[in-house]
Amino acid sequence: WVLRDDTGKLMAVPDRKFTIPSALLGVYYAHENNSMVAAETGFALLDGIFENLLDQAMLEEDWVNRLSFLSRFGAAVAIESSARSIESYAYGKEFDVVVSINREHTYHTIRARAGTGVDFTSVYEKLCQIEPEANWFFHQSKKMLICGNKLTSGVPGSKLALEEMVGLVR
Repeated sequence: WVLRDDTGKLMAVPDRKFTIPSALLGVYYAHENNSMVAAETGFALLDGIFENLLDQAMLEEDWVNRLSFLSRFGAAVAIESSARSIESYAYGKEFDVVVSINREHTYHTIRARAGTGVDFTSVYEKLCQIEPEANWFFHQSKKMLICGNKLTSGVPGSKLALEEMVGLVR
């Protein structure tokens, strides 16, 4: 890629205004032609891309065991995974609702795609009845229910199984 870009043989992508090489060139210029800063930025970007690819690979492996179902809110999917990109992946596959449990950090989420008319108020009220000790957060958009994350240690999390969460959404 770098050789093709340096020799003018890399095809320009018309719908993208910025590429990694153009961004790194901007970093180089912004830091007074400092190639070390540009190189360090490039390596940080490569680390991020690699981490994202690992996350995608994990999600694709876990996706095989997903549960697809029709909910009262639209097409839904439920999955247990430690991947971080579950929602965007599921929305890209035309699901409106994502029910997930993160195995690694033991948090539970129920989320709806933006732009849908989903309102999880009734689900939130049921969760509060079923698990009054759990710390469920109901987002102001009414499209996200989140319980726990790696930043909230010591806060009571949900003990619901994925099937129980699916039952609430269904």
